[in-house]
Amino acid sequence: MMRTRDPGPALRPYVQTLWAMSSSRSPGAAPTRERVLPTGAVHVVFRLADDPLRIYDDIEAPRRT
Repeated sequence: MMRTRDPGPALRPYVQTLWAMSSSRSPGAAPTRERVLPTGAVHVVFRLADDPLRIYDDIEAPRRT
């Protein structure tokens, strides 16, 4: 589930949107892949989970962990 909200007044000049996402997959299940189109915006990510972040060159093979 993904939730978005507007930032507080102090961040508004610098941040367009705050968002949080949680996974509903069960432990041990294969991770899902998300396809994202480039937007030209900068994204800063803070991972709060223990699962590794995987980046893929294509749909078949992982590039790095």
